[in-house]
Amino acid sequence: MHIIIFLGAPGSGKGTQTQLFWDKKITPSLSTGNVLRSISTQKNQSAFRLKEIIDSGGLVDDKTVSDCVVLKIDEFALNKEKIIILDGFPRNISQAQFLNKYASEKKIKTTVIYFSISDKYLINRFVHRWICSSCQSVYSIDSNVISVQDFKCTNCLIIGGFYKRQDDELDVVSKRLKIFHKETFPLIEFYRRKKILNEVDANKNENEVFASIEKLLHKINK
Repeated sequence: MHIIIFLGAPGSGKGTQTQLFWDKKITPSLSTGNVLRSISTQKNQSAFRLKEIIDSGGLVDDKTVSDCVVLKIDEFALNKEKIIILDGFPRNISQAQFLNKYASEKKIKTTVIYFSISDKYLINRFVHRWICSSCQSVYSIDSNVISVQDFKCTNCLIIGGFYKRQDDELDVVSKRLKIFHKETFPLIEFYRRKKILNEVDANKNENEVFASIEKLLHKINK
């Protein structure tokens, strides 16, 4: 198996690219954010606490996240998947060391793709990000150009049925970026020293970023 780690700040486009690779049936993916959000909807005390952490922009403890990730990777391995994308893991050096040990024991190749993007551009993305309540499609809607209530989903055709996630609010975004720079940013140097770090310009549109990643993976897997 070959693990591709998508590394970057919240809103840098990792989730969008993960979905594109899934939609095009190129490779399956594991979004730790989606996995944790799914668990947080369960009706128990641990799930309630998990939801509080996610909604406030905090980070879930390393053991909980790591256990979820390993469980899912093992499931993909049982299904004979050759490549899997990790979106949102690892987030810090501790998690990276855990994954490195796991991959080494399982003889799994690892490649890291870093989504390079400015904080100013990121904040702008969050401010304009809305989600369709019917099909969960994500859109960038500038309310200065068109009212959110008048916007039509091109996927399910619903009009005005959009919402913002709590962790997309400006104060939460600012908190998440501070955590990223403190805890996750050091991973760039960690993986650079291991000579498995690759970089893409995430300021570009999603199709250009997708093409860059495809080109990178083709070169790596030659």
